[in-house]
Order: sequence, then C-alpha cells, then structure tokens
Amino acid sequence: MEFFLSLLFEKKPHPKLSSDIDLNGFSDEEDEEHEYDNLPPFSPLTKSQIDELSKEQKRLYFDEYDYRVELLKKKQWKEQIRLFKEIEKRGESNNIYEDDDDSPTSPALSQDITLPLSFDCDDPVYRYRSLEPSSNSTFSTDFLSGSNGWDHDYSYDGIRLLKIFAIASKFPGEISVGLRKDKEEFVINLDSSVSAKHGDNGSSLANFNVQTIGNQRAYSIRGETKFKNFKKNKMTAGFSVNYLGDTVATGVKLEDQASIGKRVELGASIGAVRAEGGVAYGANLEAKLMEEDYPVGRALAISSLSLVQYCGNLAFVGNLQAEVPIERNSKIIVRVDINNKMSGRLTLQPRTSDPLVMVLIGLLPFANCILRRIWRKYFLA
Repeated sequence: MEFFLSLLFEKKPHPKLSSDIDLNGFSDEEDEEHEYDNLPPFSPLTKSQIDELSKEQKRLYFDEYDYRVELLKKKQWKEQIRLFKEIEKRGESNNIYEDDDDSPTSPALSQDITLPLSFDCDDPVYRYRSLEPSSNSTFSTDFLSGSNGWDHDYSYDGIRLLKIFAIASKFPGEISVGLRKDKEEFVINLDSSVSAKHGDNGSSLANFNVQTIGNQRAYSIRGETKFKNFKKNKMTAGFSVNYLGDTVATGVKLEDQASIGKRVELGASIGAVRAEGGVAYGANLEAKLMEEDYPVGRALAISSLSLVQYCGNLAFVGNLQAEVPIERNSKIIVRVDINNKMSGRLTLQPRTSDPLVMVLIGLLPFANCILRRIWRKYFLA
C-alpha cells in the first residue's frame, strides 16, 4: 500500500507551451533602468593580484563581486520575463514543441554526461557524446548510469529516449522510455503525459506509466487538475488506477500549495488508496524556506512529514534538509531523517571549491577510521 500511495502522491509536472508560462507572480517594473546598469565599472582581478591583497581587502573584493553577480542574475531573469510578456501581448504562440521547417537549426553537441567517481585518469566522456536533434521530430537520447559500478567501470547500464510534442499545437505532451539491460534481465520503463490548459488559472494532466517492480510490471493511469483559487494559492485534485499483478488499486488525492511572502512556501496533501478490500490513508506536509531572490536564489531549508495509516497502524517519516554556509565557497548540507520506530539518520554533506578545505574534508574518513581503531584497542579491550 505504501507503493500505491507513493505513486498517488508523486508530483508530475504539466507539460507547457512556451506561451503558457505563468508570469503573474513576476514583475518587471525595474527593467527600464536596472540597478546593475547604474553600478560603476568593475575590473576583475587576476589570481596573482588577489594574492597580494590583505585579508580585509579580499573580503571586500569578493563581497562586491558576489553582489554584482547576484544583480546580473536578476537582470537576466527580468529580461527573460519581459520577453515572454512581449510575446503574450503580440499573441505569438512561439511554441517550442512545434516543428519549424522554415528556420532549421544546425545540430549541436549534447551536454557532457556526468560520470561516476573513478580512479581512472582517462576521461571517457567523448565516447558517449551525441548530437542534439535540429528538429523535435526525433527522440533525444540520454544515458542511464547505475550505482554499483566498479573502478574503471562507467556504470552505464541503460539508455533513455525522450520525445516532446504538441497535439494540434494546443495540447503539449512528452514520452520518456527507459531501457536497461544486464546479464539476467531486460527492463523497460515508460512514462507519458499530455496536458490541457483551462484559461489562465487551470490545467489538467493525463499520465500513463509502466515500471518494473521485482519480477512484475506495474501499470498506472493518473489524472489531475490544477487550479488557482487565489493569487498565491494552488489546489490540485487527482486520481490514480494502478495494476500490479492481480492487484488493482484506486486512489484519490487533494493538494494545496500556498506562498507566504516571497520566502516561505507551504504545501499539504491528503489521499486514500483502496486495494483488495483494504484502505490506506496518507498525508504529506512540507515547508520550504527560500532566499529573498528565489527563483534566482536557492532554497535554504526544506522540511517534510509523511504519514500513512493502514490496518490501524500509523507510520510516519520526517525529513529536514538545510544549507549551512561556512565561508564564501563552502557550505554544509545537513539532512535529518526519522521515523515512527524512532530510528533515523543524520547526514552531513560538505561542499566547497576551496582546495585546502577539500583536502581537509578528504582526510576526515581516515581520521575517523584511526580514532575508531584506537578506541576499540585501548578502551574497549
């Protein structure tokens, strides 16, 4: 039942035409005279010049540099919003999913694929490069990597095909097919979605999903409708029908998402799934704290709570993830998980671009191993 509830609550983005992008929550009042354009000239320093600065001068220099970068991001974001609004006023569809044979584009190299960690000094990324299609009439390809790769093994065990399209230039959709093959099994996963817009405040989604669960295939049909009842409040109502072996599960859900100011987002969802005469109830609560300039900025903290009640038993899982800045180029991502059995996990993930800090972080596992050996040998003997 937990699996069927997870399928019910899984968030699916609604495919959109470029002319359907929601711009009501954004303002471009400062586009004509942006703060970035009024700044005095700034010349970036070379590494050798930065090394000659004092500690206080370095701090002032990097504070000014980060401030200008942030303003540049805001300016680019506002210019993009203004462009979309001009397209709306002219009534142009500018449909990114339509084929445009009158203005062909040249094929370009696809983005480099992120490789798993390896001790191999050779970079094999060129082996898996491909050309992005110049027209949306073909599938775009991507490689799937596994998590159990050995050294000198790039862990590519599958391929993903993606097709983005529009039906009658009004109903955008996408089809994604994942293929995985190893020595024992051949797995195919399919996910397809089509959406329809209802005025300026609503849209509906139809989704068909096929995935492999153990030795069985799970088929899922989902539908949902989103609508705005207030400027910063969105509600979603949906249903799902799932087939797994001889089991048929049906479910319904209701979601609500609201924004408080520019920095806080709250979300809540409830739902129920019926299968084989039993009913499971679920609820999700989520709170997100963001930077003031979001979405130009980033999310600082995300907390969530999931509850499931089935056969009189109540289970819950709580999560908290936060970013703690240390210095300009360093931060620690803290994640805390806990469940109803009072067991959980604390994860500390340091991230830095400072070479010295990276070396110190790399020494932590060795120091931890040495301390454990000393503790076991002299204190637990």
